[in-house]
Amino acid sequence: MQPNCPSKFEAMGHATLWTGGMAIGGHDYFNAKRNGKSYSLEVTMKKTFLIMPFMCILLYIGGCKVSKKQANVSVLNEKRQWAKEYALCSCLSLINKQDTALQNDISKTVYVEITDYNRSGTRNIYKAIDSLAYKTFLSIEPSQIADYEGRKPYMKSCIEFSQSKQLDSLIRSYDFQIQADPH
Repeated sequence: MQPNCPSKFEAMGHATLWTGGMAIGGHDYFNAKRNGKSYSLEVTMKKTFLIMPFMCILLYIGGCKVSKKQANVSVLNEKRQWAKEYALCSCLSLINKQDTALQNDISKTVYVEITDYNRSGTRNIYKAIDSLAYKTFLSIEPSQIADYEGRKPYMKSCIEFSQSKQLDSLIRSYDFQIQADPH
């Protein structure tokens, strides 16, 4: 008897010695028949080798798209952060318009250059941020702590403004203006 399937002879294990072209003893499971069809190891291996390059290409392309998407998200997040830092500068510049150090500061201009948002047209993120910074500046309340004699916490308020959800929402509404991948 030469079984083609281990379940037919209830074997717990079986070793076939393969010479590269055939099995020693003339019977093996590589050329077994199932439901009348012959399943050759050689045919199976050929199919596998034909499919492998396509699978590798798909995996490579998929990996590149994920990496590119992650890079675009990273660039967008970086530009959002710079817009928030621009907002902080805008708010701080309102604190003391008489201070020549702040009058000569170029930080806002630097942030405008590196963020790449559209500066022309009716939807200008910088004007929107400046307007929101001005509203925030005007809404800063004097300290309730008696030791501070009613003075206002301008810098603290400007920092809180630059980290606010309201500013974040405003900046995100301008995401469409960013070209995440300039290349």
